Amino acid sequence: MLTTDKRNPTARVKRKKRVVSRKTPGKRLGSDSFIPIKERRIARSRNRSLAMVSLLFFGFVFVYIIQSFAAFALKPRIEVEQVALGGVSVPKQLTGLIIRDETVYRAGSEGEVSFQVSELEHIKKNVVVCGIQDTDEVNRVKTELSTVNEELLKLQNLRGDLADPDGNIRRLNQRMKNVVNSSLNELMGSDYSKLYKLKDSLASEVQLRNQALLSDNTGVLKEPARKRELFDSELANYMSVIRTQNSGIVCTVIDGYEETYTPDLLSELPKELMEAEWNQSLTAKTVKPGDPVFKLINSNVWHIAAYISNEITETWEVGMEAVINAQNEKELPVELEKIERGEKESYVVFRCTRHLEDFLDTRVLKFYIGQSDDVGLKIPKTAVIEKNVLRIPRELVESESDTNAKTAKIYLADGKELSVKIISSDDYAVFVSAIEGMLAQGTMLRKPGETMAEGRSIGDMAGGTTVETIVETIVSEASLSMIEQTVALQGVYRANTGLAEFRTIVINEERQNLGYYILDPKLNRGIKEKDNIVLDAAAVVENQILF
Repeated sequence: MLTTDKRNPTARVKRKKRVVSRKTPGKRLGSDSFIPIKERRIARSRNRSLAMVSLLFFGFVFVYIIQSFAAFALKPRIEVEQVALGGVSVPKQLTGLIIRDETVYRAGSEGEVSFQVSELEHIKKNVVVCGIQDTDEVNRVKTELSTVNEELLKLQNLRGDLADPDGNIRRLNQRMKNVVNSSLNELMGSDYSKLYKLKDSLASEVQLRNQALLSDNTGVLKEPARKRELFDSELANYMSVIRTQNSGIVCTVIDGYEETYTPDLLSELPKELMEAEWNQSLTAKTVKPGDPVFKLINSNVWHIAAYISNEITETWEVGMEAVINAQNEKELPVELEKIERGEKESYVVFRCTRHLEDFLDTRVLKFYIGQSDDVGLKIPKTAVIEKNVLRIPRELVESESDTNAKTAKIYLADGKELSVKIISSDDYAVFVSAIEGMLAQGTMLRKPGETMAEGRSIGDMAGGTTVETIVETIVSEASLSMIEQTVALQGVYRANTGLAEFRTIVINEERQNLGYYILDPKLNRGIKEKDNIVLDAAAVVENQILF
């Protein structure tokens, strides 16, 4: 190949060829060593394989790490709570009987009850509370009466001798006109409630005017007015009303004891009444003569009678004032009106003048008075769980003499020895968890210290006099006992070591409030202050890894 000379661009010189030895393939001239082409290819293949293996290995490690982080992040967190000392106010629940001055009003005839006053309304003396009517007959008479009223109104419009000596009808007409005029401005807006207010006002005024017109019995109206009086009289025959004899509060809830337990009998109420089942019933829509219709509370002074422990009433005196908390969370200021101390309990009567309306439908009252502060270990109720364990009598257990030993040895009927963890114990037995396939209800155990005797069986071999000795283990039946009983123990899972350890507790149901049990530290030595316990015991199992 020709090239151009740099000194003479127009001249051409012959380019030298690179000389490569053909005798040694793969050798590069000027190098100190050489790699055969075949080996070089093998090395390249090996390097690619090694790179692929390394890539796969680190890929698996990376995926494992990501999965581990994801599993840790998505794994439900087991919440724990530290045991603390605390006190919870535990009020004492009591039962009392409410005594009121009340009168029951009964039906004088059969028919349907129609109340004219509302429930718990305060009314005066001689007020009509309700009517009792024969519905069919009353509807018939009202239909005929309506026809007569329409006839009277038509005649009033046609007659020319309208008598209005006092000007009542003219005043009523003017009042209706004034109602309409005064409502015009209000009706200009979009408040439709004003329209309904106008409607009700006009209806009331029209009714007053019609009553005035219908009361006129002169001239051509004399005969229709006489018919109207007859129908009014007939209507009264099918309707009876009940009027109050004094003032009070109307209540339609009747339990049947209103006339039996009155303030006059406060000193004679037996304790059995406090625990009796009380029935309440509302007034029926249809009644018969003698049936109760409603009751009237005659006084705002009412009483609560109860039997209370002498421990609570030790310092009480007649005339003292207190506040009791009723079942509907009402605080009742009361005065101690009567107290009679017995051997263990006192009969007391509280006098109250407030919140009467809130208890008119109540006869038996659950209430709280006083409180005691119990200090102990605060355990959330959600942390408590029941666990079924095996009860093994102490004579079948080999352990330290201390009843608080943590482990024990038991011996199976086949000679095997097991070391078990004691969950709880008492003077007569220890309680341990079952071991699948080895220890369960019905397992036969051998008493500790009982040796297993050896028995020998001797026999002649066939065709000779050689003696063979067969050794057998013999266990006396008297030394064997069966695990017969399982027991449900209450406990919590302690999480101090990162494992869910079951620890038994002793609960006093009376010492609880606001979602916590207050445990006596002397009876619950399996846990102590500042221990960590699993908040939701149902979410874990024993020996589960928590952290």
